[in-house]
Amino acid sequence: MHEKVKQFVERQEREKVKRREQHLINLGLVEKVYSDSWHRDYPHWDSTKQKYCKLVPIDVTDEEYALICSYVKEGEKEPRRTNLVAVVLKVIGWVILVGGFLAGLILASLYNYGFDWAIAIGYWVFALLSGIIFLALAEIIALLQVLVNKERQ
Repeated sequence: MHEKVKQFVERQEREKVKRREQHLINLGLVEKVYSDSWHRDYPHWDSTKQKYCKLVPIDVTDEEYALICSYVKEGEKEPRRTNLVAVVLKVIGWVILVGGFLAGLILASLYNYGFDWAIAIGYWVFALLSGIIFLALAEIIALLQVLVNKERQ
């Protein structure tokens, strides 16, 4: 085999092993290796053992890894659920914000004596507060849905 081809194959194999190890770590299939002192190789703190540790993926065979990957792929097939209530509240919040700004502009300029800043600011403050409340509720519901999705996994 040509030397460059051999180097390329070795480099690809090392990258494949690194991806596999990182995948196992991301799935939580790890063992902890402990150290008494902090080092960049031991970045995590284990409060139960009061020591620094690093996460090392467990040793698995190729067949076991293929089985793990098949289960992970099955779990990924389930669609991510978005909460319809959160989406509706977010749309309502933006409609209130934009509509309140436009209503403030239009209603403040209806009077014969020019633009009335008091009316405009009143509508803008009301729209801003109402819109932010709707957007905040939508965000809270969306975050709760994320927690529910994680719980189902």
